[in-house]
Amino acid sequence: MRHGFSFLFFLLWDGRLLEGSKEEIQLRKNLFANYSMVLPVEFPNSPLLVTFRLVLYRITELDERNQALVTSVEVVLRWKDAYLKWDTKDYGGIEQIMVPYASIWTPDIILGNREEDT
Repeated sequence: MRHGFSFLFFLLWDGRLLEGSKEEIQLRKNLFANYSMVLPVEFPNSPLLVTFRLVLYRITELDERNQALVTSVEVVLRWKDAYLKWDTKDYGGIEQIMVPYASIWTPDIILGNREEDT
């Protein structure tokens, strides 16, 4: 238990771990200074390929009589945002950063589940 407390104290004490490196802070400022939430393509008529993957984790419930299925799934979306690119040499070799979904363009995906009357 003593080690856990020391580690937690270190995380709170060393602010660099909480805010990121100077290079990452500058990268974020530069990336989002003029970031647009419109479709992230280089040319207006260019298509944007979005891959969609549904990962089934578990079948929680199966009701054969009522023909109902309850599952736990994860939806994975992947696309290339033309506005979020940089030269890694300019930012200390940083190749990727994590950003909140609300900060970037994301595709509109509607998952539907309709129980049909029979």
